[in-house]
Amino acid sequence: MDYEALVQEVLRRVLLKLQELESKKSCNANVPQPAAVCCCEASAPVIEKTFKKRVISERDVREAAVAGAKRINICENTIVTDLAREYAAKNRIEVVRG
Repeated sequence: MDYEALVQEVLRRVLLKLQELESKKSCNANVPQPAAVCCCEASAPVIEKTFKKRVISERDVREAAVAGAKRINICENTIVTDLAREYAAKNRIEVVRG
């Protein structure tokens, strides 16, 4: 049995459930808000993953995606493999250098 994959899947499902619960929270009447904006309509925070590795592979991006990441932060000199770049694009994961 691949325990690492099982743990990653459980983590992914927990994060999705938390996002779902956050989106269902009712508006707080005590907090003043503009008329056109409701706290229930606010977008969920973007989950980020930061890598401090020299080379980012498809496996790294896949693991970040399973964890729910939509943005990957990398250093200026980090090499991103072609497969990693394709996987990120296909799964709408933003790769940010800096």
